[in-house]
Amino acid sequence: MNRMDTSRCDKVIQFALLEAGRQDDFTERELGPIHLLKYVYLADLEHAERRQGETFTGARWTFYHYGPWAQEVHQRIEPALVAIDADKQLISSPKYDDDVVRWRKRDDRLYEQLERELPLPVVTSIRRNVRKHGKDTRELLHHVYATRPMRRAVPRGELVFLVAEPVERSMAVPKPEALTARQQKKRTARVAQAKVDIKAKLAARRAEREKRKVVPQPPRYDEVFFQGLIWLDELGSGGEGEGGGEAEFDDDVWTSETRGEDRE
Repeated sequence: MNRMDTSRCDKVIQFALLEAGRQDDFTERELGPIHLLKYVYLADLEHAERRQGETFTGARWTFYHYGPWAQEVHQRIEPALVAIDADKQLISSPKYDDDVVRWRKRDDRLYEQLERELPLPVVTSIRRNVRKHGKDTRELLHHVYATRPMRRAVPRGELVFLVAEPVERSMAVPKPEALTARQQKKRTARVAQAKVDIKAKLAARRAEREKRKVVPQPPRYDEVFFQGLIWLDELGSGGEGEGGGEAEFDDDVWTSETRGEDRE
């Protein structure tokens, strides 16, 4: 089993927070542990897709609860950020028993240093994803849950990182042969005639639509109309309302072939 490279992991965590610190929107310059962990995962994912399935940090990612998780990465967040003197803020939340943690740091010199030290796929992933999702937890979790390793995993199972699927190269369009003066003259005449024909067809269609045009009549706001509104309201409010409950799925759903299909 591969061991995680702590130094590499720390640099990715630091670079993600420093990227957030450079955002124009002041409210997007802080990140929590869950955001940082997911950005490390996305960086590992992009590195693996470009480097024959090998992740950058070497962390063991698993399908835990609602997304990718690596306990060893989570444990490195605070030490990595304390090492660069990042600001830590505790926010009381009525929704959770524990305080919500947020980190913030702006250091352009360190940002440029890490940018040079980290491989291009990691830098590209951090920049793109931090700028797109920031601290939007819902959107970020939705994004990571839909990645290829997650679509092929089962709960508590280890994620398998794959090489990026090849992109088909478009065939080069052959360069047209040069036309003679006579051929060019005929071509110009055909184009001009085609324009005339198209205009004539469009004019004929517009004339036909004018003939079939129906002038709408204003509605009659009479007793029948208002009785109909009352009836529709009663239909809309009838029936059983929304209720709570639990849905149970067979374990085979996680290994279904359709779950692993790539979708836009």
